[in-house]
Formats: sequence, structure tokens, C-alpha cells
Amino acid sequence: MEAFLFFMMVVRNICKDPFPLHAVCSFVWKNMEGQLSFLKHAVLAPPEIFTFVHSTRKLLSIDNMHIDEQTALSNHAWRSLDLLDVLCQLAESGHAVSVRSLLQYPLAHCPRTLLLGMAHIETACNIIQREVVSDVLPLMIKNTQDIGFVLNLWQLNRELVIWGLLDAQNLGLDSMLRIIDIFHELKILSSVINSVPLSLGIKLAILASQRGFLEIESWLSKCLFLYKDVFFEECLKVIKDIHFQKSKDIFSKQFRSADLMSDLCLDATSFLLNALKPHITSRQLFEELEKVHEAVLNIGTFVAATERKENPIEAPPSEVQDKMYFIMNNVSAANVESKGKEFSEILSIQYYPWFAQYMVMKRVSTEQQFHDLYLKFLDKVNSQQLYKEIVQASYENCKVLLGSALIKSDSEERSLLKNLGSWLGKVTIGRNRVLRACEIDPKSLIIDAYEKGLLIAILPFTAKVLESCQSSIAYQPPNPWTMPILGLLSEIYSMPNLKMNLKFEIEIFFKNIGVNIKSVKPTSLLKNRKREIDGNPDFRNKDFGVAQGSQPQMIDEFKSENISPQNHVELPTNAGVHSKLLPQATMLFAEWCQICSHPGENDASRTRHVLHLYQSGLLKGDDKTESFFRILTEYSIAHCISSGEMNSGALQSTQEVQEPSFVAIDIYAKLVFSILNYFREQESSCKSFLLSKIVTVIVRSILKDADDEKTPLYPRPYFRLFINLLLDLSSRDHITDSENYQVLIVFANAFHALRFLKSPRSGYRHILVSLCCFLTSSQQANSHYHRLLHITSSLISASTCRDLVTHTPE
Repeated sequence: MEAFLFFMMVVRNICKDPFPLHAVCSFVWKNMEGQLSFLKHAVLAPPEIFTFVHSTRKLLSIDNMHIDEQTALSNHAWRSLDLLDVLCQLAESGHAVSVRSLLQYPLAHCPRTLLLGMAHIETACNIIQREVVSDVLPLMIKNTQDIGFVLNLWQLNRELVIWGLLDAQNLGLDSMLRIIDIFHELKILSSVINSVPLSLGIKLAILASQRGFLEIESWLSKCLFLYKDVFFEECLKVIKDIHFQKSKDIFSKQFRSADLMSDLCLDATSFLLNALKPHITSRQLFEELEKVHEAVLNIGTFVAATERKENPIEAPPSEVQDKMYFIMNNVSAANVESKGKEFSEILSIQYYPWFAQYMVMKRVSTEQQFHDLYLKFLDKVNSQQLYKEIVQASYENCKVLLGSALIKSDSEERSLLKNLGSWLGKVTIGRNRVLRACEIDPKSLIIDAYEKGLLIAILPFTAKVLESCQSSIAYQPPNPWTMPILGLLSEIYSMPNLKMNLKFEIEIFFKNIGVNIKSVKPTSLLKNRKREIDGNPDFRNKDFGVAQGSQPQMIDEFKSENISPQNHVELPTNAGVHSKLLPQATMLFAEWCQICSHPGENDASRTRHVLHLYQSGLLKGDDKTESFFRILTEYSIAHCISSGEMNSGALQSTQEVQEPSFVAIDIYAKLVFSILNYFREQESSCKSFLLSKIVTVIVRSILKDADDEKTPLYPRPYFRLFINLLLDLSSRDHITDSENYQVLIVFANAFHALRFLKSPRSGYRHILVSLCCFLTSSQQANSHYHRLLHITSSLISASTCRDLVTHTPE
């Protein structure tokens, strides 16, 4: 500063005119560091040393200016638009940190003047302008005297205000309601709602309707007319956001759901669902919204149980809650240590029960992918008292869901329970801590669930709890507490007609803990116990048919059987498979099996599952896609083959012929067909590319098995898979000839690659029958059919070929 003062004294002695501001404020210097250094001293100098009063562009005075703000503007620096302009340009030229530091003074002493000045400045990226409005606008919203200032700002620069509103929506419900009140009072509410992005507009419209300021039904009709399904998709995103990201107020006020935000969540969902229903053109979008609503009610199970507590949980002040939400929203592996320290400094011990309930209910139950991160976070906090509260909250919330009447029919509630099971196992067994039988007793739960038809929910839950045994010194098999439970699971696994999804859950569990199920002796605890028959989702009352869309009467040889009681499948572990993909693939296939086998599931459930595969990057057609489908192909084939081996071994004494189980093959084919159906017509190229990728994986699996000199090729599972795919593809409606042409090419190339294999001719005969069904749906099929017929003609008799030609459409 001394050097700056000396320089200004020299300037005044040499030149009587005011300092030439254009030399420092009208353009960016080549020496930007030097320019910033000069401006840093100039803005802090007293007016007798340096002043911006003669700036070419400057703000007029602001009404109701506080005395402190007037003092901060004594040298008129922050009224100079020339100064603000050059600072914004310097920030966007790589000096944003220095400019932010320089702006700390006006942000603290004259924020309104700074914001109003920034509203006049337009640069390429508007970085600093947006940061200033994000900092200052919340202060304006809270101050009742600043309503006129907000109106002035809106009229001056709407885009900047909108940017501030986008950030303000994260401040909580009170701030959002205040925004509604301000704009209603200024008579610009409708203009604001229609000017902001759709997502924010929907939130403001919901709140405005709650205040009685907006007729939302007519507003919805107008938006649906203008934006069609795009608007509905935004409504869906907003509702998800409200329920799963922004509904933090549920956890304030001692968790009372009478709180406005929780009521608003449910009301908004129900209202939007009913209001949008007549206008929705996409069935998938509508079913997705219903699913979100259902999930919200699941979270409501937790909240309702919390309300029934005799001693309500004490919640911290709202500003402390906001800090907790911010920490948990931003914690990551890179900053977990600093966030743990920050947590310890902010939250006092008396509020640990509140945080434990929030953590388990809102984070753990829905964010299974972050469980390990949350454990690391608790380690960094390093509080035995907090850990105790977390464990207790985990027990309590598990028991809430275990006692819910919805877990038998509601897949979302079962998903929450499964996530809590995984977490409970990690915080108890995984840390070599006791799993208290008085709270959760896995063996008793399983026995009770067997009798009541609740294995569909309890078995995945207990499996997740017990998975942590693998990493536990205390509970690792052959621990005498663990082994009887494994024996009970082995007994269930060997039961006839157990649903495939449950068998698959058990297989995955044993695989994950590193125990061969064949080495575990089944118990006989369930031998004389009766189970519910009617409406029991755990066991099949009849066999599966061939995959949906197939025509089983044409292929009498291939009938689906029940899964063999002794069947155990070794999951594929090829070196080429991504090491992290195997558990993901098996888990996703288990979920698909559950969807297919549960009578209450529908097309929407299948679509959601396929959408999840797409969002997980498994359908891009890359190496990951190939590995994913190789795992599923090898598993379904291995399941079929091993079932035949087990059945034949069990029936040797009776000399009966027992067919292998094709259930896994049929379900896998149904998954492939559902994936191909997911892509829209305009994405037919993606569809054909993905089909080619999948069929190529199947062909390579056949060729690999054929090259195995130790074991002869068993082709029937592959025939079954090809037949199901062809029959399902032929059952589609409104499919273009171009798409059929692409399908034909894929299968022609596949069969051409397999033409030298020595396989039973009957299998190829059934494939050709399936091809005929497919070809009848294509107007361009004839020429391509003859190519396929030529490929397979050496494998079947001439009379069969003539029969097939006879049945080909003209």
C-alpha cells in the first residue's frame, strides 16, 4: 500500500486532472497480475487518495441504503460498472481466485450495490456475476425491506435472477415459500414460473398452488400442450428429487410428518399423478411415476414407525441440520477424513440419535452403493457413542420393515429391507461385533418366513446380513453359530418347486462367502412344518412355460421343468470376465428371475430393470457388454446341464428318463427379448448391433464347449435359447422389414459359423421350424431364407428340407 500511496502522490503532483480510469478499467492488460495488484489497492484507498467517482459508467444511488453500506462506497469503487466489467473479464482470463478475494469486501459491506452492478455486466461466461447472485439473493429473500430491490433486479436482468433462484431452491422449504410470497406480492409470480427452467417452474408451481396463488390444473394442461412428454419427464424428476433428495425437513421437528414438506411430498405426488394421468401419451412414463409414488409410501413406513415412539428424537437447530445434509451430500473417498472432522466439530452428542435415524432411514436404506463410504466416514468420526446409535437405529429400522405387511407384495420395500440387511451385517458381523439375537435372529426369521410365505423378503435380507461372515474373524465358517444357518439355507435350497429367484439368492450367497453348498449338510428343521399354500410367492404350483411369445405346441420336446432340488451351479469365472462384473451380473440376473417368477410383476417392472441395465452401461455394445452376456449365457447353460446331471444321478435306480431344467434358459431369453424391445424404432441400428453382440457371445460359447475334449458338447440348451429368441422375435408387432432383415443376417451368420459342428439333427430341425415362424413375419424373407436353408441342408434330411420349403410363404 505504501508504494501505491507514493505512486498516487507523484501522479497528483504531475497531473491536476483526475486519474485516467480508462487506463485501468476499460480493457485487460497483458500484465494481468499487475493490473489486479493496482485495482486491489485502488478499491480500498480513501477517496482523497483514489476515487472512482468520475467513472464513465456507474450506478445511481440505491434507496434505503444502510449507513455501513454508504461508508463502504466512499470512494465509489463498487458503483463503477467499468471496474466490475474489467474484474469479470480478468476472472474469466484465469484469475478468478484473485477476483473472488477482492470481492469479499463488497460482499460483506455493500452486497446489494455489488449485485445490482453485476446485473449490468455481460461477459462470455458470467462466472463472477452468477457467484455474486448466488451469495446475495438469499439475503435479499430473507429481508422484507428488499422486495422493491428484487423487482428492480428482475426487470434489469432476468437471467441472473433465474440463476440465483436455481441455487436458492437448495436453501430449504422456508426460502422457497418466501420466494413465492415475494413474487406474488410483486405481481410477477406467473412470469417467474414461466421463465425459469421446467424443473424449478414445477416446484414453484406446486408451492404456489399450496399458497392458493396458482390454478395448477390449468397450468399443467398448458405445459403439457406445449412440451408434451418432455414436461412429464421433468415432473417425474422433480418428484424423485423432492422425495429422495430434498425432503430433509421430514427429519426436523422431532421427525413429525405433519411437517409441511412431508405432507407436500405426498400431496404433490398424488396430485400430479391424478392431474397428469389423462394427458400422458407414454405408458412407460406413467408407470414410472406410479413406481416413484409407491417408493415414497415405503419411506413413509419408516416415518410412521418413528412417530409412534414414546420418546421423540430431539432434532438439532435447522442451521445445524443444513450443515449435516451438506456434509453427507458431499462426502467422498477423497474428503472423508476432513468431512469426519467437520462433522465432529458441528454436531453435539445429544443429537446423535437424530443423525443415526437420518443416516439409516434416508441414506443407508436407499444408497447401498455408498455403504462402504459411510463406514469409512464413521471410522473418521471415531465416536463409540455415535456408532452405538447407528447400530441401534439399524436394528430398529430393520424391525420396522420386517413387521410391515407390504414386504410380501412390494418389491420396493423388499429392496429397502435388503439394503438394511447388508448394512446391519457390515456394522455388526463385519466388525466382529455381536448380532444381538434379541433384536434380529436370522434362524428364527427364516423358519417363520417359511411358514408364512415370506421367504421372498426374509431370505435375501438374512443372506445380506450373513454375507459379512466372509470378512469376519469371529463369524467366518465353520463358526458354530453360522453353520446351522447355512444348513437351514441348504435345506430350503433342496426343496422341490422353490422359486428360481430364491435358489439363485442362495447360490449367490454361498458363492460370496466362499462355501460350497454341496459341502453343507441340510438341516431338517422345516421337515414337519406346514407352510401357506394360497398366494405363497416362494414356491411354484406349476411349471414355467416357454419364454413369453413362444409357441410351445410346436416344440413338444422342449418343455420347462422344475428346478432340480439338488441342483447347484458353479458361476463362470473366466479370466476374460471383468473381476468386478461377475457379482453385479449375478445380482442383476437374480433380480430379473424374481421379476419373471413373481405373479404380481408386470411389463413396467421389466422395463425398469432393462432401463437400469442401460443406465449401468451394460448395453453399450462394448467389452463390458460382451462380458456381461457371457456370464449370463454360461450361467444359464451351466444351470441346465447341471440340472440334467443331478436328475439323472438321482433316477438311475428307477431307470426313468428325466429332462433337464430349461428355466434359466427361458428366463435369459426373455431378458434378451425385453432388452431388444426397450430400444425405440429410431434406434433399430442399436438394436441389431446389440442382438449381433449377444448372438456372437452365444456362438462363441458353443464353439468353446465344442473344443472341450474332456466333455462332449451338449447342444440342447443352446437350441432352446435360439428357438426362444426366434419365436419371441417373430411375435413382435409393427416391426419393419428392415428390422427383420437385420435379424435374419445375425442368425444366418451365427448358423454359418456353426455349420461344421456335429450336433443332433433334431435340434437344427426345431431351429428351422422356428425360423419359418420368424420368416412369415417378413415380406423380404424369401431370399434370406434360402441362404439359411442352404447352411443347414447338410444337417437334416432332404425330405425335411422339402417340408420346410413347402411351409415357406410365397
